[in-house]
Amino acid sequence: MADDTIVLENEYGRVVISPFAGASLRSLQVVSGGDRHELLSGGEGPHDPRHVASGTGSFIMAPWPNRIRDGELYVNGEVAHTLPIDSGRHAMHGTVRKRVWSNLGFSESAAHLALKLLPPWPFPGFLEYEVRLEGPSLLQSFTATDSGGTDFPFGFGWHPWFRRDLGAGPVVAHIPGQDIVWELDDEMVSTGRQLTPEGPTDLRLPMTPEIGSLDHCFRVSPGSTSTLDWPDGPTLSITSSHNVSHLQVYTPENAICVEPQTCAVDAFRLEAEGHKGTGALMVTGGESASGWTRWSWG
Repeated sequence: MADDTIVLENEYGRVVISPFAGASLRSLQVVSGGDRHELLSGGEGPHDPRHVASGTGSFIMAPWPNRIRDGELYVNGEVAHTLPIDSGRHAMHGTVRKRVWSNLGFSESAAHLALKLLPPWPFPGFLEYEVRLEGPSLLQSFTATDSGGTDFPFGFGWHPWFRRDLGAGPVVAHIPGQDIVWELDDEMVSTGRQLTPEGPTDLRLPMTPEIGSLDHCFRVSPGSTSTLDWPDGPTLSITSSHNVSHLQVYTPENAICVEPQTCAVDAFRLEAEGHKGTGALMVTGGESASGWTRWSWG
């Protein structure tokens, strides 16, 4: 095992983690029906331990997931800070996905990593991240704590690039606990309207999403399980803690991104505008924010 790569392995699967590249997952190999399947795009072959190519692996989104319009960070109902714009007019996917995470220890089946929240995020804090293989499942959990004496809004998410096709046909997605879809404007941020899923956004029955049909954020019922089912391959079940209450689903050409995240697109702004059910979290001096997602296969 290289110093800059962590490998977790048991009889059911194998995970490769790059602490020097945002603690990203680089490979997720699962055993199903006696065969081994790589589920992440770019997972096979060698990995640059300090760089994750776009469209591969699975990266962490924190201290916010998804997009913040114009980089305007709302705190207590007003814009308190402006974050750097890095995609169109948006601040995208947080600040930690290219950071180096400290290795707090690992074993054959678990790894514990951490980092400090630094500028351009304006609030001092500390993130801990644990990845654990438990039988035929991968448990990923986070904890965010304040270290500067100031309450701050917080969001967390995972952005996996799952392979669309393992060789026997495209994946079938199923989100039976899908409650609503947040309406997005032409610049892909939430208007605040909460709609009933319909047409290509309705994944309450199993379907294969068309390429390019989805880049949408859904709120899901607490404790519900969503699945990805590959023909002649494994079924991956995704279940998360109650505060990881949203899924972003994105369907580029060669992958499907089903992204567990705590909140809606631009949730801090939506919360400031009075919208309910955004999933926005707060970290305070007396209360941390924590949550998890579990990916199981069979």
